[in-house]
Amino acid sequence: MITEKEVKQLVESFWHDVCSGRPGSEMEHYFIGQGHVMVPGGVRMDLEPHQEMHRQLCDEVHAWKTIEIKPVWEDPERVHVAALVSWDASFVDGRPGRIKTQVQEEWLIERCEDGQVRFVLYRSPVVDFAEDSAELNI
Repeated sequence: MITEKEVKQLVESFWHDVCSGRPGSEMEHYFIGQGHVMVPGGVRMDLEPHQEMHRQLCDEVHAWKTIEIKPVWEDPERVHVAALVSWDASFVDGRPGRIKTQVQEEWLIERCEDGQVRFVLYRSPVVDFAEDSAELNI
């Protein structure tokens, strides 16, 4: 079974590259098929627009709050992951305030033939902004 350690390594590596400002085209290896993130409202955001949004931010911090992993298939090996993540960030343009959120995450992760785990689905259905959070248009 895909382990919590493997899930966290995949996700934290993805988050690191999100914060690095890399081009979306250099992040496709995290996904099976064309990479994208489903944002609130079920809107599909391809990786380059997702990266463009994050390039406007700095000092991003992701922190695990909860994680639940359930096997959903054996061949190919897949798990469904439900997590709650604290995500905070500031703006690169010096705009006042800090984004402060709790994000509900849902991922479907598969072990590929090369042994690596990759996202089949990356979905962030709910982003709850703290009362004192700066605004962010997604």
